[in-house]
Amino acid sequence: MKTSNIIIISTIVVFIIGFAINAAGIKKMYDQTDWNNPYRNFTKHNLNKTVDRVYILAPDSVNIWTGDTIFSVIQGKNNILMLQGEPNIHWQTTDSGLVVRLQDNAKGVLVIPKVKQIIISRVSCKLSGFNLDSLKLNVIKEPGKIVIRNSTINFLNASASNHGQISIEKDNRINKLNLALQGGTFSSGINIREIFQTVTPDSRIELFGNALEGIAQKK
Repeated sequence: MKTSNIIIISTIVVFIIGFAINAAGIKKMYDQTDWNNPYRNFTKHNLNKTVDRVYILAPDSVNIWTGDTIFSVIQGKNNILMLQGEPNIHWQTTDSGLVVRLQDNAKGVLVIPKVKQIIISRVSCKLSGFNLDSLKLNVIKEPGKIVIRNSTINFLNASASNHGQISIEKDNRINKLNLALQGGTFSSGINIREIFQTVTPDSRIELFGNALEGIAQKK
């Protein structure tokens, strides 16, 4: 057999072996991927300190998805920040808390045991799974919004301004609410026993579900 033919055959064999090894590696990665995990494409960061105050901000100059939840705060045992589109996210832990700045439709998830305050500007957020004695929420600018789900909060101190929105879903329990609206929107699907409110004429309050039933019972 000619030397040139041997070289060609050897090259083909090496190529086939390399392709088979690469295919096996890809299959192994595919098999090990948890396709049911919604955060599988997120980069995971273990925070180096306990966080109880969170700032979730987006500059006025960036494009923001208005229909989706961009950032989620979820109750969990550890302090973990998960990010998607990380080059467009800047974050740091400070003495004041965790500061997250999102740009160009990046997304994030924060898993923490407890939280005392969340400040939101131009970002749509979700808070879920918490059992808290008290919580302070501040939504300071549209399209900033926070939706509370599956949580129990004894005392909620909430404010929304400049068309910011606060929404309380039906699967929550809140005993006391101190509400301040300055051109913001508050919606609730639950009956809250004690409410103290300061609301400007350009604000909106929307009630549904048990919240409406509670008002009817008081009449």
